[in-house]
Amino acid sequence: MPVRTLHVALTPEMEFEPLLDAALAFAQKLQGHLEVSFLQPDLTSLSADYAMTVAAASYPIIAYDELLSQRRRRAEAAHAVFEGWRHKHALPDTLVDHMIRSCYARWTQSEDQPEVAFIHRARLADVTILQLKHKRYGLETSLLDAALFESGRPVLLLRTPLVTPPLDHVALAWNGSLQAVRSLAHATPFLHAADTADIFFVPSPRSVAHGRVMIEPEEVAEALRWQGVRARVIRIAPQPDEPVGAALLRVAGEEGVSLLAMGAFTHSRLREAMLGGVTRHVLDHAGIPVMMSY
Repeated sequence: MPVRTLHVALTPEMEFEPLLDAALAFAQKLQGHLEVSFLQPDLTSLSADYAMTVAAASYPIIAYDELLSQRRRRAEAAHAVFEGWRHKHALPDTLVDHMIRSCYARWTQSEDQPEVAFIHRARLADVTILQLKHKRYGLETSLLDAALFESGRPVLLLRTPLVTPPLDHVALAWNGSLQAVRSLAHATPFLHAADTADIFFVPSPRSVAHGRVMIEPEEVAEALRWQGVRARVIRIAPQPDEPVGAALLRVAGEEGVSLLAMGAFTHSRLREAMLGGVTRHVLDHAGIPVMMSY
């Protein structure tokens, strides 16, 4: 199934253009379009945060109407930046001449309940794009949590600017788990579009424990050949005391991987703080785009 809709989430704290540039590079390679969502914390959270801040500083509490006005001005300024970027790249804001493969960029924004609006958009998209940050706070953390565990779609986390061409070299991290199977399904269009495709496998007793039947990476490579993807199998031997996540990123760097696709493993579905060790290490240390599925 081709990737046509790439949903990009923007928040007030980030620089828009580097992320939009990176997302556009993927959209052009995949012949898809961008659905851009601008998301702000809801006014209840803003009011509570501001009240705590100003109370500590002994200043008068700002009126709710003023918070609403600030929020609208911020959204207008963000929209203006987006429109400037869109015109710079000569992108239409809607489908052109019924061409499904046309690349365009469309803007939406949420007035309240950003997580709800975000999940709504993410579930309709083929992939959701977030900025890959090694430190995440507030709304960014809740959006990552919602994207991974509530959208049912893959999440493409981008470090900006891109250091390699998009989809130049895609690697799938395989361990036989259900999350890895979902990652395989989600990553297949990306592997198909890649110039080079790899399957990374780190043998370990836990790999077998993920299920009663362990699918070997060579079997995955054979299945991909029926999709027109010729993928190498690279068995990774971690160095002494090297975590699996670190081994994946080390070999990705050695092989020149431009996108790493993997399952998101967690000990709990409740919070991103409970993500498993491999997932957390990759999120905290990756210097290349990472696509995760749960």
